[in-house]
Amino acid sequence: MQLSLSGRLLVLLARYLDFHERVVSVPRTLRYLAGDPRVGRHRRWAQEYLRHRQRLRQTLHTLKRRGYLQEKLFGTTRGYVMTPKGETKLLQLKLRDASARGRLPGGQWLMAFFDVPESRKREREMLRTNLKMLGFESVQKSVWVTRADVRRELRQWVAGRQLAPCVRLLLVRELGR
Repeated sequence: MQLSLSGRLLVLLARYLDFHERVVSVPRTLRYLAGDPRVGRHRRWAQEYLRHRQRLRQTLHTLKRRGYLQEKLFGTTRGYVMTPKGETKLLQLKLRDASARGRLPGGQWLMAFFDVPESRKREREMLRTNLKMLGFESVQKSVWVTRADVRRELRQWVAGRQLAPCVRLLLVRELGR
C-alpha cells in the first residue's frame, strides 16, 4: 500500500532519528539522509523534497496541524519532536508495511498479558485496540497471542505510554489446551 507524502516523511524521520528527546532540523536531516546508503528506497523522494522546499514546509505544517509533530526552538535551530499521537500514527503506518509483520521463527507465539489498573482504563482500551492492530488474538481479556514478530513495535508503544510495569511479553513454543 502506498503511503501519503506526510506518512512517508513521518516514517523516514522516525526510522533514522531519535525523536524522544532530540530536536531535529528537518532540511539538514534530509540532506544527510539523501546521501546515506541506509535510506535506500527513500533516497529519491528525500532528494525531491529538498528541491521543493515549499512542499516540505507544507508537509511539516500538515504533520504539526494533525498533532503528530511538535515544533521546538533551541537556540537558533528549529526542530520537531514526535508527540504521543504521532507515535500512535507511526505504529499504524508501520503496520501497513508487510515487512513489519514478519512471522516468528520455529512456529513460536508471542504472548502479551497485562494488568492495567482501573484508574488507567482508557490506556487499557487503547492497548487492546493496538494489540488488535498488531495482529493479536484474544485468549482472555488480558491475554493475547500472535505469530507475528511485532515485539519491537509493541515495546515502543508500551514504553511511550509508561505501561511497561503492567505489560509482560513471552515467547511461547506451543499453546496447549
